[in-house]
Amino acid sequence: MEIYDSERRRARLIASCIVFALISIPLILRVVPPNGVYGFRNSTTLSSKAIWYPANAFAGWALLVAAAVSATLLVLLPLTAKRWMVWACFLVPVFVALGACWEYLAQLHGH
Repeated sequence: MEIYDSERRRARLIASCIVFALISIPLILRVVPPNGVYGFRNSTTLSSKAIWYPANAFAGWALLVAAAVSATLLVLLPLTAKRWMVWACFLVPVFVALGACWEYLAQLHGH
């Protein structure tokens, strides 16, 4: 039963990676205008289209890479891996991508 639950959890996380990858594509293509719902939104990115589009394109690439890394790690991780390891394989790349987005935004905005 434990292996079955682990496989289901892993399958859901891999599906989440696919959703993240799909969400990233319009950001990469710079087709998402500034809005209050979708994208890398904060007061700086919403302040200017000149910041919004490059910051969100970068965020899209970062999210796409994080999704690919997470999915790859989840597929390669042994089925006997602990629950925390499965979650770490999913979350660590996402948090690294988020940190990279903030760093890029700081450079883009000149801070």
